This record gives sequence, structure tokens and C-alpha cells, in this order.
Amino acid sequence: MPGVYAAGHFAQINKGGNMGFDLYGERPTVKTGTVKPKEIDWDNATEEDKEKFWEAQDKFRAENPGDYFRANSWAWRPIWNFTCEVCPDILTEEDAQKGHYNDNHLIEEDRARDIAKRLREKMDLAKERQKKYEADYPNKQKFNQMLEDAAKFLFDNISKPKSKLISCPGDMEHHDPENYKRWEALSHYHNIKFDETSYPINAEYIEEFANFAEHSGGFRIN
Repeated sequence: MPGVYAAGHFAQINKGGNMGFDLYGERPTVKTGTVKPKEIDWDNATEEDKEKFWEAQDKFRAENPGDYFRANSWAWRPIWNFTCEVCPDILTEEDAQKGHYNDNHLIEEDRARDIAKRLREKMDLAKERQKKYEADYPNKQKFNQMLEDAAKFLFDNISKPKSKLISCPGDMEHHDPENYKRWEALSHYHNIKFDETSYPINAEYIEEFANFAEHSGGFRIN
């Protein structure tokens, strides 16, 4: 299942190269005695230097959860959607929209703390949503696969054999419009259902995000 990367997982995401959202605390609470590692000369650093840096940064962020939070693209959407749903009096429509883009959008400190408080108040709801998602997932995914298989069968076995001019589904629009409408209906509906099964809500991820927001001193979404 798509995952989230918060403090304690930082080294993994830098090695894995997953597409996602990086949130940085504006004025994070820093635990006494912890020191944020200095950047290294990446062009000239050895692999050992890089490993040591990632380990030190991972440790710092584990001890200071308000410094950084990361979720991949599939995990972030349900986190932010749920946040916006339960915080309509805290977040604006602009916040809701810009939270889905990597454009350095700012949530100020007071609102970040309010978000954290509200999310913790709604954790039972998040757990209910997760339970329902997990219960519905197998059948919805199976249904998705049936639609995908049907669209592929229609193209490979019914439409494509009709003409040498049909080499991809897009060609059907001009050379087999009747079946193209059927293929488009199957594919379009599949995309709707796929969206629903590809963005899992996870209460633990939401709790981690709340912990980040509380200690972030405000944060930017990148």
C-alpha cells in the first residue's frame, strides 16, 4: 500500500526517489541537545559522507518531528483531503487547493497548531474511514480489474482486427467510433474507480501529520 515518510524514514525516501510532498517546519520546536547536521559538499562527498549525513539528519528529524514531514503522492492526498474536511473553519478554499501542489504554500503557526488539535479530536473518524477503505478495497480493486480487462478485450479482439489503421485505442475514434464509445466508457469509469482505490486513508499517517503540524511553528508544502 502507498506509504508516508515522516521523521524516522527520511533516509529511505532520499534513496528511493519516490514522488511526493515535502513539508518543512517554519520554526520547528527543537529538542535541547539536538543539532541539525550541516549540509555537505554533495559534488565531492563520498558515499560514506552521504550515508553519515542521512543518518544524522534522520536522527535529528526523528527527535524533532516539527522539522520535516513527507508523504508520497498517493498517501498525501487522503491526508490533506481529510484535514480540509475536518478543518473548514481553519483552512480556506485556497489552502485546500494549494495543498495539493508543490508551490511552497504556507500554513501559519497558529493555524498549524489548530490543525493538529482538530485532527487529534477526529482520530476516531479517521480510524473508521480507514476500516471502511480496507473492507471495500478488495472488491473495488477486483471490479477495476474487470473493467480494465473488458476494455483491453474490446480493443484487442473486436476493434483492432477490423482495420490495419487501428493500432492503438485512439485510432478507434475515427475508424471504429461505435466501439470507441464502449471502450471510452469502460476506461473512463475505470479511472474513476482506480482513483478511489489508489489513495488509502491511514489513521497512523494522519496522527504523524498532526504531530508534525503541532511542533512545526507553521509549515510550507513543497
